[in-house]
Amino acid sequence: MPLVWFSVLPLALHLGIVYALVNWTDLGFKGAPLAASISRWISLVLLSSYVVLAQRFEETWSGLSSESFRLVFANLKLGIPSAVMVCLEYWAFELLVLLAGLMPNSEVTTSLIAISCVNTESIAYMITYGLSAAAR
Repeated sequence: MPLVWFSVLPLALHLGIVYALVNWTDLGFKGAPLAASISRWISLVLLSSYVVLAQRFEETWSGLSSESFRLVFANLKLGIPSAVMVCLEYWAFELLVLLAGLMPNSEVTTSLIAISCVNTESIAYMITYGLSAAAR
């Protein structure tokens, strides 16, 4: 139950922070993302202090150690090529849409290629997302 309160409290504070930053300062709508950042920091501080100070978690976390960073490089060997592959895929679709602007009747071809790129991308991600959901 304390975790619920440590999640509801930042939400309540967030409403007040947003209202204050948007309406009472010169930030205007730029105050909303600032308020979201402040609220997330409040949530992080509250939840981490609860985990550190609660006796319920004494045996579950003994602090940071070098063992916790042991598999970082193994994960990076998988994560970096995957991130590069996804970036290249996005850029290829963007280039296709940009090059469609050079074709005759560019208004129609650009919109058609943009729609087909979005559909192809969503189908590709639905397959991998479905496989990962099934693997759970």
